[in-house]
Amino acid sequence: MISIFANEKYLSVSWLIPWISLAYFIGGFKIFFLATASLADRTDLFVKTGFYTIIFNIILNYFLIRQFGVIGAVASTILSYLILILLLLITSKSINQFSWPIKKILHGFCIAALLITVYLGIKDLTKEYDIFIKFILLLMFPITSIFTRLIGKKEINGLKYLWNSMVK
Repeated sequence: MISIFANEKYLSVSWLIPWISLAYFIGGFKIFFLATASLADRTDLFVKTGFYTIIFNIILNYFLIRQFGVIGAVASTILSYLILILLLLITSKSINQFSWPIKKILHGFCIAALLITVYLGIKDLTKEYDIFIKFILLLMFPITSIFTRLIGKKEINGLKYLWNSMVK
């Protein structure tokens, strides 16, 4: 599908898309932590965490891009988002003692990393079935989540309730 909309130059670096997506996925967690500081009227913490993250990102970019090029830039982006999330987690915990389900988050991350690794391992073997393989692996995330008990009865019942409320 991407080959319809992209030229060869773009396709040659399309392998970056999942990794940049991972960085933005990690960065998406900031919304949870920002709410804590906003509700406590401690938005000054945004400036501090943002400043530290920018400094960290500049240093990482300098060394990693020099050493590894584009791969270094991707690694720097992912690491910078991880640092941002970690700093926001620490500051939000200092404001409010909300316990985050870190084990579940890491569990989901491990499942996603495993599926990405499987895809990267087989993508060259099955180029003609690429879309099909991606679809199957996408379906494998919730299935694996259920079998490894990341998703339990409570979550399944919540999804059933949501589905029933939409269908009515």
